[in-house]
Amino acid sequence: MPLPSATYPAAIVATPGEINTSKDGGYAYATITPAALTIPGSYLNQLSVEIKAIETELGTDPAGSLTDLKTRLAVALNNDGTLKSVALASLAAQAAYSFVVNNTSGSAAPTAKAINDFTAKTVPVAADLLMIADSAAGSALKKITRQELLAQPAFIATGSGNQTISDVTGTVVTLTDSVGSGIFASNTLTIDATTAGRWLLEANWAVTDAALGDLYSFYLTKNGFAFKFSILSPGGTYAGGQVGVICDLVDGDDLTMNIYVDVLSGTRNLAKDGGLTWFTGQRIG
Repeated sequence: MPLPSATYPAAIVATPGEINTSKDGGYAYATITPAALTIPGSYLNQLSVEIKAIETELGTDPAGSLTDLKTRLAVALNNDGTLKSVALASLAAQAAYSFVVNNTSGSAAPTAKAINDFTAKTVPVAADLLMIADSAAGSALKKITRQELLAQPAFIATGSGNQTISDVTGTVVTLTDSVGSGIFASNTLTIDATTAGRWLLEANWAVTDAALGDLYSFYLTKNGFAFKFSILSPGGTYAGGQVGVICDLVDGDDLTMNIYVDVLSGTRNLAKDGGLTWFTGQRIG
């Protein structure tokens, strides 16, 4: 608040020898001697008004527990008037397991809220946001949409026509990813850092010109090593089977679908039309 304007009487006259100047705590002031001077009452009244106005403006004990107001202000303010940084330990304690947020649609003072205090969304949609700690970026906090969270990598590899399977030969099944995810190409599922995790893999095969005495071994390979088999000795012209596995795949793994046949003579045809032969998979964790 502005201080009241002062109206003073005519100046009190004193000779130079009667005026003394001093400095105390950085403040200069003057005293007049001798002490016995006649000062008009209106002058003293005006001084009292202004002193009271200053006290009203500053409030009671503005220095607090410190020696003066300047020292107290220096605790919170920089020399240019900006606020000093405050250590987290100096902030007010909040309820356990709570966030300090403004969870309104406008400007408002933040409040402490636990997760249970937030309004529940009963039907989440694709654009809803979640917060994650990115392990590939030093656990930096980032956002992700619900759609991105649920969009696990997947592929469906199919083919058409017949593929010749030579006798006593392991053959990689030639298929094309009909989903177009890009992770299955050149008849191979290739895993990188973005697709690594726990996968559910399934594969199916069929031979329609089998013969009695044939022996078929259908298997998946990981990094060149067979790890899942389906072995069959048919009793007629049809041979086929399916394998499924849940496995953990890491960056750099590659998988193929293979078939081996031991026949009495000739070759056999792996049938791909009508969805008879396929390879599919989806990351589940």
